[in-house]
Amino acid sequence: MSTIRKVTNYLGRIPNGVTQPVRVQADDGKVYVMKYLHDFCSAKILYNELIAYRLGKLLEIPMPDCMVAELSEAVISKTPHLLETNALACTCFLSEYRAGTPKISPILARNTINGADISKILVFDQIILNNDRAKNDGNLYYDKKEKKVLAIDHSHIFINGEIWSANELRQLKGKSPMVVDNLLGRNYRAFSSQLTGYNCYNNTKDKVKNLNKTDVQSVFQDIPDDWGIKLEEIESSFELIWEQMKQIEGITIQLQNAYSKRKGG
Repeated sequence: MSTIRKVTNYLGRIPNGVTQPVRVQADDGKVYVMKYLHDFCSAKILYNELIAYRLGKLLEIPMPDCMVAELSEAVISKTPHLLETNALACTCFLSEYRAGTPKISPILARNTINGADISKILVFDQIILNNDRAKNDGNLYYDKKEKKVLAIDHSHIFINGEIWSANELRQLKGKSPMVVDNLLGRNYRAFSSQLTGYNCYNNTKDKVKNLNKTDVQSVFQDIPDDWGIKLEEIESSFELIWEQMKQIEGITIQLQNAYSKRKGG
């Protein structure tokens, strides 16, 4: 994340996504999915994406490589679509483009080589309070080349997506351990055979327990200044995530109970 890449070329729109991401090329020659500041994408969405990615890497969640980059006025001015959305020259968020599909059927789920990783993703979603993945076909992705399922699109975490406030996060912290409402959503159901064992969450639970407070605080450092995220918001989001991680036993018990009940009836 230390190298600040530059966006060089606009390649086209992504067909799904309320934040209207686009495909771009960066100065390393690679193709990325870009989220950037414009009429339909706020700074909190970029912040959510960045901290979720950083935490996901600490927990070894399967994800595309991501980074922040510079979107310049020069690129915007030569790109009609960016002008139409009132794009701002800004620090943007890039996710490496992978050929594949967000439509994961039970048959496709059985053919993934990392199906066991879905339990990691499910635990991760509870830590960050991502209630969007279970129902949104755009948030789990099948990498056709690697034959792996990847976690993508973390714009709507903290239950309320981009409209959270520091005070709301403090209130959520007081309710920890929390799990999201739609645990049995259709995307998770495609991998239900990987989620019913009482031991399937142990690996991720151990990873969470092995991270110390300094490890997790590093996720919330070096936030781009031009996103305008307040210190109070950064601190409250860290405190919520840290509390959820401290309550990992309670979270995994709730997951085990939810999926054992589903298996039984």
